[in-house]
Amino acid sequence: MAEICCVRVSGDPLLNVGPEVVVDSSSGEGLAEYIIQCSGTQTLDWKWPETANKEYIKPYERYDPDELTYISTLKIERPDHSDTGYYTCYLHNEEDLPNQANDSTYIYFYDGKTNIVDGGFVELLGEVGHDIVLPCQTTHPDTKLSLLKDDTVKIQAPKMSWSSRVGFTLHNLREEDSGHYVCEASRDEFKILELNISEATTLLQPSITAPPNTHFVKGYPFQLECSVSTEHITKLKWTLPDGIQVTSGGNYHIAVLSLPENRNLRLRVTSILKVKSADQSGNYTCTVSAEGFQPVESNYHVEVMVSMESHDVDVMRHNSIIPDAEDVWEWFPQGPGTVQPFMTHDKQLIGGEK
Repeated sequence: MAEICCVRVSGDPLLNVGPEVVVDSSSGEGLAEYIIQCSGTQTLDWKWPETANKEYIKPYERYDPDELTYISTLKIERPDHSDTGYYTCYLHNEEDLPNQANDSTYIYFYDGKTNIVDGGFVELLGEVGHDIVLPCQTTHPDTKLSLLKDDTVKIQAPKMSWSSRVGFTLHNLREEDSGHYVCEASRDEFKILELNISEATTLLQPSITAPPNTHFVKGYPFQLECSVSTEHITKLKWTLPDGIQVTSGGNYHIAVLSLPENRNLRLRVTSILKVKSADQSGNYTCTVSAEGFQPVESNYHVEVMVSMESHDVDVMRHNSIIPDAEDVWEWFPQGPGTVQPFMTHDKQLIGGEK
C-alpha cells in the first residue's frame, strides 16, 4: 500500500497512513507486528480499540530537533482480528477537549478465518423511538453479515442499516423489537445479542445543520435548521451565543415544520432560524422539550467573518483520475471551498462541482 503524502495544519498530529487501512494476512502465517507513526509539534498520546489486547500495544516517542517534531510510534505485536478498529493520535493532555487536535485511522486486521471482530454474547437495553447499535463489526470492509431475529426473521432496510465499522443499527425501536438477534457470517461463525426495549425516558437529541456553501459574514443573512424525530408534542427553541432566547421579529425569523416520517406515528419536527444580518460568533443552541421529559439540546458553532475575499480556484484539466489498484489517495482543499471531490467504489476519483 502506498504511503500518503500529507499536509500539516497548525502543528496538528499527522499519521503516516490514510483514513482506512486493510491489513490482510490471509495468504501467510500472520504478522509478527504492525507499526504506525504519528508526528506533531507537541508530545503525543494514542487511543486504540477497546477490544484490542493492550499487552501487545506499545507506544514510544522520540523528538527530532532538526524538524522540531515529536514522532510517536505505535507497535502492535502479533495483531489479530480483535485489534480491528479506530486508532487515534492526539496531543498530550487534550483527550477530553471538545475540539481535540487529532488524526485517526481505521485499521482492519483480516486473517482469512475470522470475520467478526468480537463474537462474544451481548445484552442490550433500548428505548422506544430511539435507535440502537448491534456491535457486529467485521475484520474486512467487504465482509457482509446477515441479521436474524428469533432465529427465523431476517431484518432488512429500512428497519436496519449496516456499517462494517459499527455493525447493524436498528432504527425507531418498538416494544416488539425486543428479542434474540444473531449476526451471522456463516453457519459456523455468528454473534448472539439479546435486546430488551422499554418505554422512552429521554428525548432524541436534535441535529443542527446549515445549508450547503453557507458562509457566515458580518451583515449578511444565514440560516440554521434544527430537526428532531419525535412521537410527542415537542417544542424547539433557539438560544443565541449571548444566552438570549430567540423570538421572531427584528433580525430573526423562526419557521417550524412538522412532517410524517417513515409512514409511522413519528414526526420530523424542524425549526428554521433565519438571521437577517450576521453579527454574533459563538454557539447557537437548539433545545427540544416535551411534557414529562428532560430538555435536550445541541450546539452549532458559528464564526462570523468581518469580510470574505474571493479566491482563484485551480481547475483540473481532466475530470477523472484512474490510479493504480494499490494507490491510496487523499484530497486537500486549497481554499475556502466546501464542495469536496468524491471517490467511487471502482477507485475512480471524480471532481466535485467546484
